[in-house]
Amino acid sequence: MKKISHKEYIIIGAGPAGLQLGYFMQKNELDFLILEKNDISGSFFRSYPRHRSLISINKVFTGYDDKDFNLRFDWNSLICDKDELQFKEYSRKYFPKADTLVEYLNDFATGYNLPIDYGVEITNIGKDEKFLLTASNGDSYTCNHLVVATGWVKPYVPNIPGIEYGIHYMDMDINKELYQNKRVLIVGKGNSAFEIADDLVDTTAVTHVCSGSTIKMAWNTHYVGDVRAVNNNFLDTYHLKSQNAVLDADITKIKKENGQYAVTVTYNNIAGEEEELVYDSIILCTGFKFDNSIFEENCRPEVVIRGRFPNQTPDYQSVNAKGVYFAGTLTHMRDYKKQASGFIHGFRYNASFLARILAYRNHNIPLPSTEIAWETDALTDQIIERINNNSSLWNQYGYFGDVAVIEDNKVRYYESLPVDFVKEQMMGENNEYFIITMEFGEKKEKGDHLSNTRVHRDDVDNAKNSIFIHPIVRHFRNNEMVREFHIIEDLEAVWREAIHIDPLKKFIKSVNDLYKVAE
Repeated sequence: MKKISHKEYIIIGAGPAGLQLGYFMQKNELDFLILEKNDISGSFFRSYPRHRSLISINKVFTGYDDKDFNLRFDWNSLICDKDELQFKEYSRKYFPKADTLVEYLNDFATGYNLPIDYGVEITNIGKDEKFLLTASNGDSYTCNHLVVATGWVKPYVPNIPGIEYGIHYMDMDINKELYQNKRVLIVGKGNSAFEIADDLVDTTAVTHVCSGSTIKMAWNTHYVGDVRAVNNNFLDTYHLKSQNAVLDADITKIKKENGQYAVTVTYNNIAGEEEELVYDSIILCTGFKFDNSIFEENCRPEVVIRGRFPNQTPDYQSVNAKGVYFAGTLTHMRDYKKQASGFIHGFRYNASFLARILAYRNHNIPLPSTEIAWETDALTDQIIERINNNSSLWNQYGYFGDVAVIEDNKVRYYESLPVDFVKEQMMGENNEYFIITMEFGEKKEKGDHLSNTRVHRDDVDNAKNSIFIHPIVRHFRNNEMVREFHIIEDLEAVWREAIHIDPLKKFIKSVNDLYKVAE
């Protein structure tokens, strides 16, 4: 007999995002259920990355005991209150294995007894007064609010004539002997492309990595999704003339000829030069995309960024399908190619925020905050403590911030909120507040990406020229920024000396004085 089940909230997907959101919903005693089409949690990581090594760091030894601080360098743990469910208890490898993450995620689900129905594949989502989810076995689920935490489940394939001759990263055979003495084209310049290229160096005759955009290295952009040093060995084989190449070129056509593939490219660094190159295999490392095909028309989320992401408001709700929210890599639409929402060490904070905002809006559970006196020393102490210990502002630099709202003779201090949410949905006219973030400065040199001229550690008057990640305190009135203050960068990111504290006090006192005059 087919069943119909109802919950206030249904989360689709028991990957790291679904588990993290479930943890916070459970803490708030919300009525929810997680649906997972596979038989385990984190099933994505049973197959990806293809060569089974993660590039999410696991720095076990930091010299500190503070759990939140240590999450700055632990990119695999979910936020939780059990020491035994920290990822360092599962591996000490800096770049751990994907299978270890699968084990960890399933222990997390079990350790918190999260309500998960496994083996439930949702094939249709409609909406009348409630959302109606139909599973492949005929069972149905209804909910008031739906959270999609499925990640990117379909391959993204660019629209190029003949692209069907390529094999996507999701489907390729990783037996490198199949490419022995072959000419191979890899389409794309992300980490998956260089993961494959590095592996094939042993066997291919020629490997070309090609896309229309220039390669971006994470050490220069600070974006973890750009090419990481652990994947850049292939670049040596290019720069040292070992038959491989990285092509900045648009692929305009692919055709099959005599068992090979003739690929027409137009170089973007040589005045429109066109060339036809011949390959034995084409591998598509062009990424993934969100699948909205299971939604009925009246609740189908619109997509953006070449159809890869659902379009979202600052609180991760679909812009057109009200009541549909997103968690995990799908929230990367809000900080695409900038911060870390496409990765566990970013979206775990997004999930924390989503649980808080749903609890507040739907169940009158106040957003967590701390009340402190509107005094210079009190607010300075609070900010100094947060910038030295937090992980959310560090890992989601510039995207997440703390908010200190001035309310008469007190300050209401909120931790770890998306800055765009604060500006667009939380604060309005007649509000006066500070936003505290951590951000990198703008690099001045145009040459070697590893060279930086840093501001002198005592030159507080030029703290705004700090290049390394450092705290910034911005003062807003009526949703307009009045001024900003930079705490000078520090080699070890420890801001506890007078050179850091005294200028901050001076800045806050100046705001306090003006506030009292305005009263």
